[in-house]
Amino acid sequence: MKSLSNKAYDILKYLTIIVLPAIGALYSGLSQIWQLPYAAEVPATITVICTFLGAILCISTAQYNAAQTGKHLPTGPTYGPEVPDPDADDAKFEEILREFKTK
Repeated sequence: MKSLSNKAYDILKYLTIIVLPAIGALYSGLSQIWQLPYAAEVPATITVICTFLGAILCISTAQYNAAQTGKHLPTGPTYGPEVPDPDADDAKFEEILREFKTK
């Protein structure tokens, strides 16, 4: 997969976190004052686009950081610390619970 250049990344990040939300807020405010059409739809569409671009940028950042550190990205879901199973063996349950409390 081809990665983004630094310049493309910076431009997309600027658009995603500053320009597009500002345009959405501007349109939302002006549409209330001037009764412009699609007062809810335009800002909502911009929000969805910003969310999508944010996800793409997050993935790009994770891939870049993984390449720089030599660490691989997780391929499946990660759920955090192991949750004790109360139906499991009592000794195992106590061990997991002790580990969890010491973290």
